[in-house]
Amino acid sequence: MDYTENSPETTQKEEKYTENGGKYAENGGKYAENGGKYTENREKYTENEKKYTENGDQQLKNYTEKKLALINNVGKYAFPILELINNNPKVTISEMVAALGVSRPTVTNYIKKLQLANIVRRSGSDRGGRWDILL
Repeated sequence: MDYTENSPETTQKEEKYTENGGKYAENGGKYAENGGKYTENREKYTENEKKYTENGDQQLKNYTEKKLALINNVGKYAFPILELINNNPKVTISEMVAALGVSRPTVTNYIKKLQLANIVRRSGSDRGGRWDILL
């Protein structure tokens, strides 16, 4: 068999290959165009992500400032009481009185103010319970 001569079958395959090669080239151009769109979309996503992060940081800052203002409105012993509760959630009022060097009614009044402001909550019994900070 002589391979130099193209059979009708081989010629048809070559024509299809040539046609498909042209379609491939056209699709390759579309792919390149879409690749550009992908890059643009990725840049937009990155910009939106930065804006989202900045907005989230600002919202957190605003939230923190509001909570700090709320605690400051309770009074000067609010932070020390919260610090005692944070260090030991099972701290008693007697222990708070001893640590702060103030009277029992002062501590109980501050605790009531913190509870009304939804900053702390008592869970469990008076003897075996614990304080929860709700911030």
